[in-house]
Amino acid sequence: MLKIRDIKMKPKLIGMFLFIGLIPLVLVGWWAAEVASEAMMTSAYDQLRAMRGVKKNQIERFFVERRGDISVLVETVGKLRDEAFNKLDSVQELKKRQLQSFIDKMSDDLTVLSKSEDVKGAFRELRQYHDDMMFGAEAPFDVETDLYKAIWRRYQDALGKYVVDFGYYDIFIICEPHGHVMFTHAKESDLGTNLSHGPYKREGLARLWRQVRSEERNDRSGGFFALHPQRRPGGHVHRRAGPGRRRGGERGGGAPGSHGPDK
Repeated sequence: MLKIRDIKMKPKLIGMFLFIGLIPLVLVGWWAAEVASEAMMTSAYDQLRAMRGVKKNQIERFFVERRGDISVLVETVGKLRDEAFNKLDSVQELKKRQLQSFIDKMSDDLTVLSKSEDVKGAFRELRQYHDDMMFGAEAPFDVETDLYKAIWRRYQDALGKYVVDFGYYDIFIICEPHGHVMFTHAKESDLGTNLSHGPYKREGLARLWRQVRSEERNDRSGGFFALHPQRRPGGHVHRRAGPGRRRGGERGGGAPGSHGPDK
C-alpha cells in the first residue's frame, strides 16, 4: 500500500501548494456567490416592491376614474330622466288640449245638430211612424216598408251633409223607450235593430241607449240622436232630440259623452 512518506518531495510540495491555493479560491468563490445571490434577491425584491407600487397606483387611478365615470353617468341619467318627464308633461298637456279641443268640437257639432230643423223634422216623422206602426218593446223597427223608405230618402241627403261636413262616420236617431234604431245614414246592419232585445244589445250603441235611459231628466222627448266619430271607431257622442229644455231654459238636452266599442 502506497504511503505518504513513500511519495517524493516534489509531488508533495506541488499538492500542498495547490491545496493552500485552492482553499482561498473556493472560499472567495463561495463568498462571492453568496454576495451575488443576496444582491440578486435584494434587487428582485426591490423590483417587486416597485412593481407593487406601480400596480397599486394603477388600481387606485382606475377606481378613481371609474368613480368619476359613475358620477357622470348618474348625472347624465338624472338629466335624461328630467328631460323625459318634461317631455311627458309636454305631451300630456298637448294631448289634454287636443282632447279638450275634440270634445269642444263634438259639443259644438251636437249643438248645431240639436238646433237643426232637418234633425227635428226627421225625428218627428220617425216618431210618428214608430207610433203608427205600434212597434213593441221587444220587436225590431221595420225599415222595409215603403213609408219608412220614403222618410229615409227624404232626410238622407240633409243628415248626410252633417256627417260629411263634420267628419263623422255615421249619425243615429234612436227611440229612447224601446231602443229602436230608427235612422242611420250609413244604413248598416244596425238600422232597425232593437237595442234592448236585438243582436246588438251588448254593443256600445246599446250601452249608450241604456245610459241615456238612466239619466234623471224631466224633458224626455222620446228619442235622441248620436254621432259616430271617425277618429274613435266604435265610440259615440249623443244628445237628446226633440223640443226638451234643460235647467235654466237651454235647449238641446244632455251634454256629449263618449262610449266604448260598438262594432
